[in-house]
Amino acid sequence: MTANNSLENLHPSIVWAHFATLCAIPRSSLHEAALREHLINWAQARGITADVDGVGNLILKNRPAALRGDAGCDSARPS
Repeated sequence: MTANNSLENLHPSIVWAHFATLCAIPRSSLHEAALREHLINWAQARGITADVDGVGNLILKNRPAALRGDAGCDSARPS
């Protein structure tokens, strides 16, 4: 049984799918650039501001749903 197979039956499935994606990106201490880039691209595709500070911490900022003009989590359906 692979790690991904053991996650398939967990809920909410969307959370565990993202977790499996993150786990598949190799990263060791002080070598997190590939994971950081993946998260930056994910955030930007969703209109979330992504900044990296001077020591490499990723900071994501999302505007409130009301200011974005959408329903936010209220429109999400559990998977």
